Amino acid sequence: MRDFELTVEALQELRVAHKAAKKASASEAYRINAIILLGTGWTLEEVVDALLLDDETLRNYVENYKKGGIEKLLERHYKGGTPKLPIKYFEILTQELESNIYLTTKGVCEYVKDTFNIEHSISGMTALLHRMEYVYKKPKLMPGNSDSEAQEYFLKEFLKFMQNKKKNEAVFFVDAVHPTWNSMAAYGWIKKRKSSRLF
Repeated sequence: MRDFELTVEALQELRVAHKAAKKASASEAYRINAIILLGTGWTLEEVVDALLLDDETLRNYVENYKKGGIEKLLERHYKGGTPKLPIKYFEILTQELESNIYLTTKGVCEYVKDTFNIEHSISGMTALLHRMEYVYKKPKLMPGNSDSEAQEYFLKEFLKFMQNKKKNEAVFFVDAVHPTWNSMAAYGWIKKRKSSRLF
């Protein structure tokens, strides 16, 4: 960009900030990336094509950076609206989500409507769940943990029963019938960083 060139020190500072921003905010990393490109010889048109941003936005990034460096560049003035669900209900909803895994966002919307008489759109509820640090994921299937003491006790009692039963008495083993042979994991809303294994 004409009349905008970065010093070696400024470029190094921006690269360090870009590396940190990549982990925290893609939006911030994007802004820093634009400044690095514009300040290292890329034209405005080339950056518009590469980052799919309009030239007015890029000019604003440069002006903000010139005025106050990285801090001014990353400054945000957007304030979100008031959430539909009052704060006092968040704890109740969290307890519900901890007690029951909801397989769909629609199911959470229905719970909120039935419990608090507040309607949410699917996209609005999805955004709320993400803000509450829930993610939509599939749990890992793990084999059940067998109780060796219970198995030994059953075997001991079974052998005793077999020795004491009448000679012509039949013994039958019955198991529950399932529509599928193995358990199948389904996606659901689960707290981020919480173990999501099914036992």
